[in-house]
Amino acid sequence: EGRGLEDPLLDGGRVRKKRRFPRPWSALCPLLWWVPCMPNYRFRDSWAYILPLSTTFLMLSHWYYKYQGCTGRSEILPYYPDQPNPYPDHCDITLQDPTDLKFVYECSNICDCSLGCPSDFWVHFFQNFAPYVAIVLYIGYLFEALRCPAARALGNLRSQEEGYKRYLKATGVTPKLQWYSESYHYETTYHTDSNGNTRSETTKVVTSRVTSYFSFTCWKDDSSNFPDVNGILRVHPKDVFGCYDDFTSNKLENDWKTFKRVNNTDTHQHTTQTYHGGKMGDLMLYSDYTPRLLRYTHYVTASLLMASAPFRRYINGISEETELKMKKTFRCIPKDDFGNTGRSCTSDEDMEGYL
Repeated sequence: EGRGLEDPLLDGGRVRKKRRFPRPWSALCPLLWWVPCMPNYRFRDSWAYILPLSTTFLMLSHWYYKYQGCTGRSEILPYYPDQPNPYPDHCDITLQDPTDLKFVYECSNICDCSLGCPSDFWVHFFQNFAPYVAIVLYIGYLFEALRCPAARALGNLRSQEEGYKRYLKATGVTPKLQWYSESYHYETTYHTDSNGNTRSETTKVVTSRVTSYFSFTCWKDDSSNFPDVNGILRVHPKDVFGCYDDFTSNKLENDWKTFKRVNNTDTHQHTTQTYHGGKMGDLMLYSDYTPRLLRYTHYVTASLLMASAPFRRYINGISEETELKMKKTFRCIPKDDFGNTGRSCTSDEDMEGYL
């Protein structure tokens, strides 16, 4: 296709061949289709391939169209009746000399670059704005690379014994279920300048912020067992909570509705429910030894060089991955008419953390 013979082109009285080359951005298509077929590929790591490729493409396009002179040019070419129009899309026949009836081709936006010239909009974009877009994509790539699960786990590289100590510490933390309510409304003000032009400005006015916690009698840790480590294991804890019985579940739902109703004191209300259960964070555990390359500083260096994707493939290839459920169960004990609890949380129900 790069050697196809199209319309003959006239260049200084000589007929030459017109070469057709694919646009630079078409090279990204096979690369992106090839990404999911790679070994140890994770769909969530797609940005580690797409963002570096896009950044590199923008910078190469900026260099190509900015410094290689690959822009459309205007030119007047001689007209020969027995020769076809050299640039049908860019040249028009005009009468240059009425006395001699001399015709010429007036051409604009002619491009002889081997990769072809896009439209004026894209030429202007590649020359002036592509570096700024590439910088934004690079910053986004670094943020994704340093916040991905593999990077967070590698930042907490621990032995199996150290990981187990963190697990025991997290299971012993008293859980909290935090409620937050914000009541607000919008106010519109009008301002008139010296020319008599009036503009409006709408601002958010917060009138109330309230924080509260769910009140329960006791809690119990129902977390999964700590996993056995054979080699290298990436552990991703997941914080969840539950209710011991229907009475606790109904009380939680009713208290949450009451909290929202009591603190809804304005036109609008924003509420959140946040659970704090002592999360220990992503871990990378090893049983006996770790390869010298498996260091967080090496991963950061590779990310700065836009090579985090191969490093992630390396991590996925030498380690296994598991999810650790960190669950705390709440229990509320009903009270009798005299305000006494019916049963103790630490007796036959084997509940702990009596409050």
